[in-house]
Parts: sequence; C-alpha cells; structure tokens
Amino acid sequence: MKKLLILTIAALVGFSTNSCKKQECPKPEVWGVGTWKMTQYYNNGVLQDPSDPEVACSLQQTIQLTDDAKGTWTFTQFDSNTNTCTQDPHQITSWAENIDKKTLMITVHIWGLDLGEEFIYDNKDKMHFQSSSSKYVYEKQ
Repeated sequence: MKKLLILTIAALVGFSTNSCKKQECPKPEVWGVGTWKMTQYYNNGVLQDPSDPEVACSLQQTIQLTDDAKGTWTFTQFDSNTNTCTQDPHQITSWAENIDKKTLMITVHIWGLDLGEEFIYDNKDKMHFQSSSSKYVYEKQ
C-alpha cells in the first residue's frame, strides 16, 4: 500500500510540474485567427436569397481576428433609397474561444459600448450566431 501511495504522489508531482519549457511546449490549437465572411443569413429558419440586394449587402460582413485577441468586425448597411451598401468597421476589443465547447466570444466596440456576441463553431472553418429569429453563418476565408 505504501508503494502505491508513493508512486501516486510521484506521478502527481511529475504531472504538476511542467516538464516542457515554455518555448518547447506545443501551442494550443486556435481556430479563430483569420478572416471570416458571412456566407448565409436565415430569418425565421428560412435561408435568405443572396441575390436580394439587401441580403447580398449583409453577406459582405467580415470578422478579422488577430492573434493578439483583437480585430475588426465590419458591419454593412444597405440603403434602399440609393441601392448602395456601405461598410462600417468596428474594433474588436477582445475575443476568446473554447474549442472543447466549440464556442467563440467576441467583444466589439460599437456605438460607444462594448457588446459581446457568442458564436458556435460548426467546425474549425465555419461558425454561426443566432438571435431570436435570425441565424448568421460565417466561414473562414
């Protein structure tokens, strides 16, 4: 019994001390870094037609995530009077992901506020977020 206890303690001590040096340790997998483009928009469960000018404008939205946990979220706005689409970039003040839970949380500074949005990863190259009646799908470019 004492041998088992000593081996268990030795294993725990070995496990708790990091055996690799920081520069040699493998880096955790990161899915978020890069450019994401909105590719689909659903309203009340119905995929919206990308040939519709307003939907086409929405599909120009992008999210750029950098490896320093910052980035830019470029929103778009369609003006039906002039039939034009304008881009409106906003600073991402932070982002964090949990690949095990397949979640990504982005905080964007917009209208003087820091607003958070939680995305769900479908896989490492596709993610989405949902509001009460809409679903927005983004794919890595």
